[in-house]
Amino acid sequence: KKIRKSSLGEPFSTIDILAAAKAGDELAMAVVAIEAERIALYIAAISAVTDVELVVLSGGIGRQSGFFLKPIQELVSKIVPFPPRIDVSTLGDTGILIGALNIATKEACNIVFSAKVSARSLAGSF
Repeated sequence: KKIRKSSLGEPFSTIDILAAAKAGDELAMAVVAIEAERIALYIAAISAVTDVELVVLSGGIGRQSGFFLKPIQELVSKIVPFPPRIDVSTLGDTGILIGALNIATKEACNIVFSAKVSARSLAGSF
């Protein structure tokens, strides 16, 4: 489908695109649809190699779930035989920070405890 005109001027930001999509701008709505499809494909790829039960959208995508959640859910359910549940984080932007801290904490524990085990096994060899 060829898009003839758009209310978007140049340069434009993500906020501009979302506002224009909300107002019915065809180009902006096409951009949002393409992004939703891209995210759905990422989720499908991850689902193909892992047994994901839940995908949580957070950050900018989560904040704009009115644009993205339903199209992503629909696309994933079309291409994944057993699609995961897809929902929006209730933590807002804090969810990204909490996830990063969780990963960092686990990694720090792995480093500390593997070093402790290595030191014990080394001490036992004397």
